Amino acid sequence: MRRSLLVFVFITACTPPPQPEPADAHADVATDIGPCAEGAALFSVDDQEKAAPLQGGSTLAITRGFQGLFFVRLGLRTPAPLPPQVRIAVHVAIAGRLDQTSKFQVVPAAPMPEGGFQTADVPFFFNDTPFAELIGQQAHVEVWSTTTGCRLVGQADVQLISGSFMGADAAFWQDAGTDL
Repeated sequence: MRRSLLVFVFITACTPPPQPEPADAHADVATDIGPCAEGAALFSVDDQEKAAPLQGGSTLAITRGFQGLFFVRLGLRTPAPLPPQVRIAVHVAIAGRLDQTSKFQVVPAAPMPEGGFQTADVPFFFNDTPFAELIGQQAHVEVWSTTTGCRLVGQADVQLISGSFMGADAAFWQDAGTDL
């Protein structure tokens, strides 16, 4: 019994650590194809489920949500046809504070009533940066996706602002003395 335990501990301790993710932020979105001629535009979704275009000079409200996490919801719109599901990578950079990419493997996409296509919005969480260090900061936001034969890139330089509260956790933020 002791020998089995000793062998298990030895094997477990001598196993190399898992390989890190590729350094390339575009790893799950093809970059060996050119950009789509039609281009792409970003949109954000607020806590009231209202989508709004996100352009350079816009503000991007950070939602305070469940269990004290805070996030933004972003997506892409394009005149280029999209398949029913796409891969998306979201990258947010704040000089000296944050340089983070989140990848999403299966994101629904559908035609819009007014023409063109839109992906579903995806959440980008600011897990490792204190809320106070985000508000008022200028951020560069990019969302990448691949369609049949071309690569979509939507980007904007925005100012992060304090947004609203989501769901039952609004009481948590109020109890913590956070402004409403």
